Amino acid sequence: MIWQIAAIFILASCLGFGLRSGMTRVVFPLFVFVIGVATSYLATSMAPALPWVGFLAPIFAGITAGYIIAWTWNTGIARNALVVRTRLALVRLLSDFRVSAVLIGLLISYVITFYFAGMAFKENPPGFWLAFYAAWVSGLLFFTIVGLIAGLVTLYRPERDVFAARVKILTGGKSGSAVDYIANELKRIGYVAKITERTFIIEDYDQELDAYYALVEHVTVIRNIYDDVTTAATGKIAIELDELPRDPGPYGRMISFKINGTNQGGVPFDFGQSGFIRPWEIEIPAGGEGRIEYEHGCWYKASEIHHFTPNRFTEQLQVKFRCRCRPTGKRLLVKLTTGGQTEDHLLDYDGEYALPAPLRDLNPGEAAYRFNLAIGP
Repeated sequence: MIWQIAAIFILASCLGFGLRSGMTRVVFPLFVFVIGVATSYLATSMAPALPWVGFLAPIFAGITAGYIIAWTWNTGIARNALVVRTRLALVRLLSDFRVSAVLIGLLISYVITFYFAGMAFKENPPGFWLAFYAAWVSGLLFFTIVGLIAGLVTLYRPERDVFAARVKILTGGKSGSAVDYIANELKRIGYVAKITERTFIIEDYDQELDAYYALVEHVTVIRNIYDDVTTAATGKIAIELDELPRDPGPYGRMISFKINGTNQGGVPFDFGQSGFIRPWEIEIPAGGEGRIEYEHGCWYKASEIHHFTPNRFTEQLQVKFRCRCRPTGKRLLVKLTTGGQTEDHLLDYDGEYALPAPLRDLNPGEAAYRFNLAIGP
């Protein structure tokens, strides 16, 4: 009996290994059939001497062990990440209602088997129920090995596989350092700006400089587009200033800088006409989000056209202008260009203008909007 249980476990392990590594191979259906028949034969031959639960356990244990071995071998999953990936795989599997329906039906069949077993072993002398129980268990085991696994293979969705396996699919099943490099590059660009909000608060106007001093509040929510790997988002705060006829002392001031609500060091500080660049990096968990916030103030020359260019793909961009000054007793004129269309907006003191709808799907490196400030009527 021991050798039969061991044989069942080994055969089921081979089946689990093949389930993981042979999903796209033509020979896999035949492989499942042969292994399923052999396992079912060994299991049913033990039915008179061992309850059906006793030989069903090594089947599932073997399939699970073989699947995990193949999964680890093919995708190179670290030990400390195996539990997380297994949990994710189960969630994805059970989120498909077709898989859930099959598993529920199979569970009901197992529960009914307890009733049939009780009727068979109570029957004296052995008759219909014993023959029915043997046929039922044989059919149930065969479906568990062949029907269930073959059915799950047909429901396999490559896009829901682990990241390393998806990269291998992308490269035609290849492996090696070049594929590892591609995988790292895909991780590096695996994030987008879910929404970016920029608010300009114009606080002062200097007639001699012909320039406006404005506070700029910037908020970006970055989304990791992968739901099974962590990505490290990088960027920089880059501020370029206009040339003014004299030093306004200072040209600008960095007021605050936060990553995920945590204040970053070195602020506040003043900067000169050369502006400044400050890089940043944030680790975003699988399927998670990160938040970048900063605020600065600087002078904007009225005769210059200013623009904003996103550093990454941006799904939504919202822009607001608020007037907190009265230049020579007149209103503030904001000339704003978006999508090739220029519009003039007059703002009274404490007046505000916001885009009626966010700008959407902006590519990195392309100017999202342009504006300049002037004195209105």
